[in-house]
Amino acid sequence: MFRSIVILALVAGASAYQTNEIGCTNAYNWVTCDYISTETACNANPQCLWKDDDGDLYCGLAADDYEVSDTDFLAAEGALKSDYDTCFSKGFESANCDGDCSWNEDNSSCDVSVTKTENVLEAADANGGITALLMSFAFADINCAHRATTGIACEAVDGCALKTIGAQSRCYISQVKHIGTVETKCGTNGAAARSTAQAAAGISATCAVNEYVKSKVCTACAAGSTNALGDDASGVDTACDVDAAVKASSASRSDISFATIAMVIATLLACATV
Repeated sequence: MFRSIVILALVAGASAYQTNEIGCTNAYNWVTCDYISTETACNANPQCLWKDDDGDLYCGLAADDYEVSDTDFLAAEGALKSDYDTCFSKGFESANCDGDCSWNEDNSSCDVSVTKTENVLEAADANGGITALLMSFAFADINCAHRATTGIACEAVDGCALKTIGAQSRCYISQVKHIGTVETKCGTNGAAARSTAQAAAGISATCAVNEYVKSKVCTACAAGSTNALGDDASGVDTACDVDAAVKASSASRSDISFATIAMVIATLLACATV
């Protein structure tokens, strides 16, 4: 069986967000555990723990990390509450679900859209990990959950994939889509956990935003340079792009240097002819 994709009922606790490094590490580990389908494999992973929530069997974060994540979920739940209320108030007709809301056919309800979820949590200074998880859950609810539990029907939507635990199957956000969402929001944070999640998903390691490949290792770009998400760490070395402002500054310094050298040469020549 599966946990509900919607925000869980959480234990009382602090409402401050964890740092980006902690939040992103937990988000990647969440993805790693979320797609393990057996108790043996789950408990063999130190980041994971097999759970039985009133017959709802699943692989989740180990206890300590799960408790830490609770604070992020509580804070995110608070930040999004008014938006959930706004969407819910639109009623149970898809035609009325517009603006920052998207229709959830599985629950016949109006939910907060993925984009609005992202914007609200970024404005609330949430860490990248919790932002990515809530975006992923919203994507799964809106785009995948209502689809038939056959691979062809489910995977007709890019980013959805069939997920099976025991005898239970459902259409859910794919591992690749889930990891990619976390990568986009986390950048270089949680890099070790990202590699674990990618290995568990059986996909080639890809570098995060503002990372390049150096000797098969994802390496942070130097200050003043950037790189797009997705360099293949198993491939050849890549490079970051120098920001336009840095290029302009460098060019300006070069112009000044050449001008100075030219002036010195001109002065020397003038003195030689005197």
